[in-house]
Amino acid sequence: MSKIYELKKEDKIQIDDDFEAEGQRPLIPEGTYQVQCIGNDESMYKGSYKMYVCFKIVDDGQYKGTELFMAMNVTDSKTKMRFKKVPIGSKYYEQWVIANFNAHPPRKDRMSPAIFNNCSVVSG
Repeated sequence: MSKIYELKKEDKIQIDDDFEAEGQRPLIPEGTYQVQCIGNDESMYKGSYKMYVCFKIVDDGQYKGTELFMAMNVTDSKTKMRFKKVPIGSKYYEQWVIANFNAHPPRKDRMSPAIFNNCSVVSG
C-alpha cells in the first residue's frame, strides 16, 4: 500500500537565511514520486525542537536516488516544550498519518517517530 506526500513549491524554498544545508539541496518538479524514508533525527534549532526526516526517491526515472529531507516542528508554541499531545494541525501529525497508511492515531500522545523508519510513501 502506498502513502502520499504532497510536494509543493514552498517546500523547495528555504526561508530561514540562517539555515545551512550540508550540500546543495535538490530541486525537483512538483509531481508524484515513490519515496522511502531513509532516516530521521531530532535536534534543537533556535530554541525549538525539530524532527528531520530524510527520504530517497525510489521511482524509476530521472530523479531516482535523489535524497530529500523534511523538517518538522515538534515544539508546542505555547509551552515551548516538546509536544505531549501532537496538534492535529501540525505538519508532524499530517506526515505521521501519511506514514501510518492514512490511519489516525488512537491517542495523540502516542505518536512515535519510529513510524517513519523504513516507511515507503508516494511523494507528490
